[in-house]
Amino acid sequence: MGKKVVIVSYTFPPATGVGGRRWSKLGEQLVKKGHEVHLVTASPSSSGKYGSESWNGLTVHRIRGNYPPILTHFDKKNLLQKINYRLAAAYMKYFTKGNIYDRSIRWGSGLQDCVSRLIGSENFTNIIASAPPYRYLFDITSLKKKFPDLNVILDFRDPWAEHPDFHRVNMSSLPSARVKCEQDMERSALENADRVVAISRTLTQSLSGFMKGYDEKFVTITNGFDGADYAFLKNQSIPESDGFRIVYNGSLYLKTADTNQSITNYINNNRELLLKRKVTFEFCGHIGQENLAIFEKADKRIFKYYGVKPMNEALTILNQASAALFITDLGHEDIQFNTKLMDYIALRKKIFIIGPKGEVSDFITRNGIGAQFTNETIGDMLEWIMNNEKFEQLSYRNFDNSRFEFTNLATQFESLLV
Repeated sequence: MGKKVVIVSYTFPPATGVGGRRWSKLGEQLVKKGHEVHLVTASPSSSGKYGSESWNGLTVHRIRGNYPPILTHFDKKNLLQKINYRLAAAYMKYFTKGNIYDRSIRWGSGLQDCVSRLIGSENFTNIIASAPPYRYLFDITSLKKKFPDLNVILDFRDPWAEHPDFHRVNMSSLPSARVKCEQDMERSALENADRVVAISRTLTQSLSGFMKGYDEKFVTITNGFDGADYAFLKNQSIPESDGFRIVYNGSLYLKTADTNQSITNYINNNRELLLKRKVTFEFCGHIGQENLAIFEKADKRIFKYYGVKPMNEALTILNQASAALFITDLGHEDIQFNTKLMDYIALRKKIFIIGPKGEVSDFITRNGIGAQFTNETIGDMLEWIMNNEKFEQLSYRNFDNSRFEFTNLATQFESLLV
């Protein structure tokens, strides 16, 4: 018998981002499994409107997030933008005692009203809330006071306040009192939740550390992929080439300047050998101004930047790659099981991962699907490129990527419903 489920995801299509993709796909799969699913989001429809609509079998409720857009703008700003930014930041500091950069801090009241109506009128018994942003996890678990029988499942794609250095753009610069406020809300949310999901084993262990003796409450369910998203590639042949294409697909993290400088130096220091082998480093996705300035110093015959492309065009470029490039940042090395990695796995692309050793690199190298380099050992990549016999050691022959299909991940979430 189907269950009644409310999913809360601040981001949802047509907005882009891993949060929206994760729960649009998992929501669809839960519907296919016979469950009634409503989803609440802060993203407007494709026409920019808020309200309720049917979306691929889900009933989607779009309610305003009420967060100042200027505070999500991290690139360089003109004078007017700087003034608006400071005014918005001052207002948010007055509005909350916690992290002013959490986009959901003004969403809670409307969210609680919407969810309460669904619980009261439609008898929903399960709610899954996915973060980041994080504040609304506290708002959702607070509903347990009003609805004690509600089965609340929290879904963490990134850590919250227990690792402020992870959020170096904002959290690490917060005064200690504001960090303490976030930590208190996180602890309350974890204590009041019925189950807590995280996308990596390391993140699951970190969260479970808040509640000794409750290990069964915490479970790991990774990110995934939908095989149907790549079906169009079956009719596309990969052009024969004696070159070696290394492709990075997706947005580049802001704090990867050191690694990007290492890649630039690697290209320029080995340009003659790389040109002889017809090697190209190709980036498809958003790169911030700081990182783009670094790559502009790389040899243009080897480095190529396509900018942001529609998904099918980006996947076509990735599908033609000899190897997929994965860049991790310090603090991300144990949890970066993101959409980018899932695209690589779905297309069974051999992976060159550059960054600190951690759970992500261990997963890739342990399964024999990629090789790991640090900024200091990036020179070792040359042997993998030049020695075809060595490169062919990387293989998906013994790797079952079907376990990351959204239909299988949905089954794991299904087991948490009541």
